[in-house]
Amino acid sequence: HMVELDRRLKAVSAFFCVKLFVLGGAYYCLLELLWRGRTHWTMLLMGGTAITILYFVFSEKLSVGPVAKCVACALLVTAAEFICGCIVNLWLGWDVWDYSGRKFNVLGQICPLFTLFWGLLSIPGAYISRVLHRLHDITVTKEIMKYEKQAKI
Repeated sequence: HMVELDRRLKAVSAFFCVKLFVLGGAYYCLLELLWRGRTHWTMLLMGGTAITILYFVFSEKLSVGPVAKCVACALLVTAAEFICGCIVNLWLGWDVWDYSGRKFNVLGQICPLFTLFWGLLSIPGAYISRVLHRLHDITVTKEIMKYEKQAKI
């Protein structure tokens, strides 16, 4: 019986992460529309990646302080942005963004200013992550209760 419950809980957690990825991506696209007046479908992937990074960095399993978590988010999301930029902008030539006019940019794909922005965005993201972790816990608890109810039948 425990194997079945474990399988169900893994499925619930995986589905939660997929929803988190899609909603984070959609939110990022909305932010980009408000900021730049345009977006690109690849930003759905970048936003989903960013919110997933934030969710895991701000989990209770990572036992470092909030400032270190914000720095980690900024650096990890910047790394993801660099990888994404190298693929969509440099390799595929889609020109989704170009930071080449910014100081200290790397290949026009990342720059310190936007790393700072990612760090600042992770501050409210910490609170959002806390809510998302609670929602995940509620979802898992409901699945356990549902399983226990079915097991009694």
